[in-house]
Amino acid sequence: MGRTLLGIIAALALAVSWLAMTPHTASAAELTAVTLYGPTNRTTSTISLRFDRVVESAGTCQTDIGYEFNSGSGWLEGGMFGGNACDNPDPGYKFKNLASGTTYRLSVRAYRLVDGAKVDFSQPSTLTGTTLGEDSRADAHAGADAHARADGGSDG
Repeated sequence: MGRTLLGIIAALALAVSWLAMTPHTASAAELTAVTLYGPTNRTTSTISLRFDRVVESAGTCQTDIGYEFNSGSGWLEGGMFGGNACDNPDPGYKFKNLASGTTYRLSVRAYRLVDGAKVDFSQPSTLTGTTLGEDSRADAHAGADAHARADGGSDG
């Protein structure tokens, strides 16, 4: 019994040291990528898209799974898409305050909320959308201030 227990301990120690030396790839807890559709609606200053909730949410609102959005100016919090959005299996998101006649790479990613911290991010899903109208920027540098600030909510 004593040798068997020592053998098990030695095997566990070997496994732990091997795992410590193995390079990290993807976390087993990492969420699947969001499926995007769209653009579903465009104006001179907005682009809307729809998305399927991540597989891990089982298609419903989960208090521990949230979404972030990016139009080129950094990730913005979208939240859990609770309330009325819970009844919608493919919620929408509207990127606002965009420059007219400009093409944007729109990205969405999911995250898991654990003890108030965002963890286990999915890989970003990205699509391209162009606002209506002609490019209203005077030069290439003016667009830096015009990049989207996203506002969660309905696709409207």
